[in-house]
Amino acid sequence: WYYQINDYTERQLTFPHDQFPAFSGIAKMFCDLTQWHYKAGILVEDIRRALLWQSSGRAMHVGIAPSWSWACIGHGEIAYRKIYECIYAHETYVNDPNEVELIDISVNNVGDDPFGQIVSGSLTLRGLCHPLHNLLKANDFYFQTGWHTEWSSKDRNYQLFSKDRPPPLKALRLHMDIMDESKAHFWHSEDIYILRIGMFSSNPD
Repeated sequence: WYYQINDYTERQLTFPHDQFPAFSGIAKMFCDLTQWHYKAGILVEDIRRALLWQSSGRAMHVGIAPSWSWACIGHGEIAYRKIYECIYAHETYVNDPNEVELIDISVNNVGDDPFGQIVSGSLTLRGLCHPLHNLLKANDFYFQTGWHTEWSSKDRNYQLFSKDRPPPLKALRLHMDIMDESKAHFWHSEDIYILRIGMFSSNPD
């Protein structure tokens, strides 16, 4: 499923609003096979993994899909990373007592086709939230590869790591959908919270 999404988002799409109709055949096939429920590109029964996508610097189009769906990402744009990375065999889902809980997910489609074009969508979650301000004070962090810019390398909160100098265990890697130009205000604001979605292990044992 996630390999298909990664492949699909790298293709050219003539009309952006055809995002869901063009993917509907694949989506319907997966839902028929799994008997899972589909909402705006998300398989509800795999909601935690489904929410862990990244824009990798590509433009966001929230008029086409809800902001929590991978489908709001622009098509055909070059990006260093796939939008889904937590899909490989060595990254296993781990039961986490603090993982997010799905309260409600609702989507209004054009017509009666649940795989068709979206009018609106809403998502309600309950989970453990961390103030970003507190995390920055307690941890080093680094941006995903591709966000390497002149200003970020000079920011006191930004640490540069490489293959020869890997990040420490307490370091956090950030995947920002949009890099706010007013970074000084953004990074140090006390009203930004990070929601803990789920946990994945890179060790098959």
